[in-house]
Amino acid sequence: FMRVAMGIGNSDEEVVKVYNKLSRLEYMHSTPTLFNSGTPMSQYSSCYVSVVDDSLESIMSKTRETAFLAKHAGGVGTDVTRIRAAGAPIRSLNSKSSGVIPFIKVFDTLVNSIQQGGRRRSSQVISIQPWHLEVEAFMDLKETTGNAYFRTPSLNTKLWMPDEMMRRIENGEDIYLFDPGECPELVEAIGEDFASKYRRRIEDAEAGRLNQFRRMTGEQFFRRYLFKLAKTGHPWLTFKDEHNRNNPCPRYSVINSSNLCTEISIPNRPDSTAVCTLASLNLSKHVNGERSDLDWEKIRETLETMVLALDNILDRNFYPSEEARQNTMDLRPIGIGVMGFAEALVMLGIAYDSDEAVNLSRKLGAFMREVSYAVSEKLAEERGAFSHFEEGGYDYTARRNAVLLAIAPTATISIICGTTSSIDSYFSNLYSRDTLSGKHIVINSHLIHDLERE
Repeated sequence: FMRVAMGIGNSDEEVVKVYNKLSRLEYMHSTPTLFNSGTPMSQYSSCYVSVVDDSLESIMSKTRETAFLAKHAGGVGTDVTRIRAAGAPIRSLNSKSSGVIPFIKVFDTLVNSIQQGGRRRSSQVISIQPWHLEVEAFMDLKETTGNAYFRTPSLNTKLWMPDEMMRRIENGEDIYLFDPGECPELVEAIGEDFASKYRRRIEDAEAGRLNQFRRMTGEQFFRRYLFKLAKTGHPWLTFKDEHNRNNPCPRYSVINSSNLCTEISIPNRPDSTAVCTLASLNLSKHVNGERSDLDWEKIRETLETMVLALDNILDRNFYPSEEARQNTMDLRPIGIGVMGFAEALVMLGIAYDSDEAVNLSRKLGAFMREVSYAVSEKLAEERGAFSHFEEGGYDYTARRNAVLLAIAPTATISIICGTTSSIDSYFSNLYSRDTLSGKHIVINSHLIHDLERE
């Protein structure tokens, strides 16, 4: 923890402040920060979200970028919606494209080949918008049978779903699949703009003005999707328009996809790979036993330390690609999450599935937002706002970071802190966990205490 703190703090005072919080397990930085802080390869960030353009140059460039992201970091999210469909013309060669699936296979081979610092395998999620002509082949990628050339066992997959397509599915209307090479305007269109452009392309298709398209009922599409989801667990759904309705800097770029764990919403584009550096508040260490409530002043103090520490990291970080550095310097995004929520509820005597728990979570979320934004504004006065702040159209004077909150899974750091993951409930009172360092028995200590007391 002292090594981590010394790799983060800009002064003795900051180092001691971060160390005291970490050593008491009051909050924890993400795994890459714990691995790499204060080392020659100080790569602190957890998540990268890249965008592949529709050219061989971009595909190969993003393959190279992904290799180095995987070598040095955590999860990688990659949007491939722009890549033209199979059969689309390649004018420079007077030939036809092999489509998006073979290039996704390249990523699968790559991610299976690279270890992250020798500690764990890389992980990647590929996302595509479901109007893409090859979406059905995309949904087959995780099948365990069929041609291995069209299967990607090492990748995760997800659909970046627009509201208009969900509306059509819900209302039993037809949906249409298009080639992004013919309909590039659909890629970045959101909300009603997407709906109108999608309807226009449907008219083009029915009038014979498109070379490639496919029509099916919304029910037919969604039944096929649900069957694949039930069978393989993939692809999962994330919602394009909801992410973009909350875009903190829409004039910088749309949000083209989210990360592997889907907690990150950062504007990105082919020349700007979204990066998020994470830390999570350990709520179980912020319960005021005397008043049977959360210690809100202690939470405020911890959040203030977290914002400062994460903002420091952005300037000290090693970035595996120039696109990743570009996005960070432009937007300075950080991700503050929470863990130990279920354990804190047990300590407070609140049932996880109760209205009281929901109300507490709402109060906590609002408090975390209020405090972290206020600290970011104060930092902006001292260090300057993020470079694209003026494009945001915000109703406050300044802010240091475009993104501040992200409820991450905390899969590893919650084990380090001996608490429950993220905002999840206990999933068992007694279980064993197999890790590289051996087998560990995990017991719900609060249950033991209560049973002994009874």
